[in-house]
Amino acid sequence: MPKSRSEEDKITMLHSVIPHRVAAVEAMSHAVQFRVDRKDGDSGHFSVVLGAEIHGNANAVLNPWLEAGIIHGRALLEFMGLTYDRKNETLKSRDQDARETDWRISDFGLNPVSPEDARSAYGGPPEEADRSLVSIMLFADRSIAHMTDMLEPDKFGSHNLQIASEGIRALIERFLYIPLGIPMPRSLFTRAE
Repeated sequence: MPKSRSEEDKITMLHSVIPHRVAAVEAMSHAVQFRVDRKDGDSGHFSVVLGAEIHGNANAVLNPWLEAGIIHGRALLEFMGLTYDRKNETLKSRDQDARETDWRISDFGLNPVSPEDARSAYGGPPEEADRSLVSIMLFADRSIAHMTDMLEPDKFGSHNLQIASEGIRALIERFLYIPLGIPMPRSLFTRAE
């Protein structure tokens, strides 16, 4: 039986926790894009100025952005009611009787997102949506939380992470914020052109 949630806890989730996790997924997307856009011979040097100035190789920042985004992406997908079939590597509904302490979209009086809902929310082929959302969970399991066999690069590439990033934000907005009548928190990123 799911836990009863206080209104204060729900507000914290909607205005702090979920936006933080979505921002991490967006950071992952930017890290992927930086790697895709990097020119041959680019050493990946970066500088950050926040009171003090730090210099280094961009991988020192991009790798944690990737990993944090993947972990938070998986948590958001599970929150919405999705997981994946480990044998077939396809989306499936998550058991709603998971750990009592887990937050679920149903804690807000909303139905879990079905795999069909997630696939149809994507403007492209359903199998690409499926593969991209599953890629987040596979990368989390195989590349971050555990050290296991490598993923097939031709099957799960950076383009899948990009699609999943956009998809997760869209799913959160469409199935959580819009039904609750709350504006989706704005992105914390702006990209200079």
